[in-house]
Amino acid sequence: MIDLFGDEVYNEEYEVEDCHVHRNSPMCTPCKKCGKLTFSKYDACIIHAGNYRSRYQYQRKRLEKMAEKSKVLKENS
Repeated sequence: MIDLFGDEVYNEEYEVEDCHVHRNSPMCTPCKKCGKLTFSKYDACIIHAGNYRSRYQYQRKRLEKMAEKSKVLKENS
């Protein structure tokens, strides 16, 4: 790091691995289909993520319906 006067200064706070800006950055992962690097939580690029999004949404809706049915059954019992 260089200070205002042009002198090089070493500061542990600004190490790339531990600096406050980069420590919580997401890691790039390759797409499952084409290998293109992406930050997606589905591990798929924008072109291929649609399939995974719809599957995730379907599973979530199904689990919500199952939870609702079990709640109704518990109330009626």
